[in-house]
Amino acid sequence: MVYRQLYGDGGLWVRPLKMFTEEVDRQKYPDAAQRFRFELVETDGR
Repeated sequence: MVYRQLYGDGGLWVRPLKMFTEEVDRQKYPDAAQRFRFELVETDGR
């Protein structure tokens, strides 16, 4: 999976699909708002 971060320098990243689609580790991140490690974020194109 190739993706670009939506903050900072907008870096380009590559991860195995399994890692990209896994659920958030609730032990490590108990207050995370999302269920999955990566979720689609809609933007207005800016």
